[in-house]
Amino acid sequence: QAFGALKALAPAIGIAGMGKLVNDTLTLGDELGKLAEQTHIPAETLDKLRQAANLAGVDFKKVSKSFGIFAENMMDFTNDKGIAYDALERLNINPEFINERGVTQLKEIDDLFFEVAEGLNNVISATDRIEIARSIFGGQGMKLIPLLNMGKEGIMGLDSAFSDDFADRIEAFNDSMAELGEKFNFLKFSLTEALLPALELAVELFSKVGEFLKGLPKPVQSVVLGFTLLAPAIIALAPILATLIFSFKTIA
Repeated sequence: QAFGALKALAPAIGIAGMGKLVNDTLTLGDELGKLAEQTHIPAETLDKLRQAANLAGVDFKKVSKSFGIFAENMMDFTNDKGIAYDALERLNINPEFINERGVTQLKEIDDLFFEVAEGLNNVISATDRIEIARSIFGGQGMKLIPLLNMGKEGIMGLDSAFSDDFADRIEAFNDSMAELGEKFNFLKFSLTEALLPALELAVELFSKVGEFLKGLPKPVQSVVLGFTLLAPAIIALAPILATLIFSFKTIA
């Protein structure tokens, strides 16, 4: 269905528009794929968070950056320290759980993010919400509040065509393109290396010509320089002049 819709839109979008559409998708997929690797948050969830951030007027780059601070604060909590410790207790959130093997471990970052969002929605005071958000997400915490106010249901209810597999394929494609670019760089370096002796010889020749002209009288220098500048134009016009002469002879 999506492919059919794309085919229908293709004439209206045009080739240039299609190229930009694909390029933007490749760029976004690569960014989401790398962020998924860093945070262990599924690419689909990250894309929904991106859409929600746009709807809430929040810069998604700030959201991405806040995940690093958020993860560090969650780790600090496990050691009973950090500025987020008291904030999480105020929201009645425990970032740890006991797994099937009976081992205590940290919850997934996206699960904790949505727990914090739901917890903040229960905080009545706007001042308290800002204070808690800053304690948990760092300096950008206050700017994330419009996004957090959407809650898990509002964010996860958004549609997304991204998946971890799709993001991985885009990353692999971009890596292949980068490798291809490096191969072309190798070709450029090899070509430059092959041409370098001729370029060096040309520079040396021009230097010698320059030194020779420098020793000539000024009027002679002007004549030689003028002829040098006019030579390309004369060469270009030569075929036209020859044709005209031939035409005049024919008419005569």
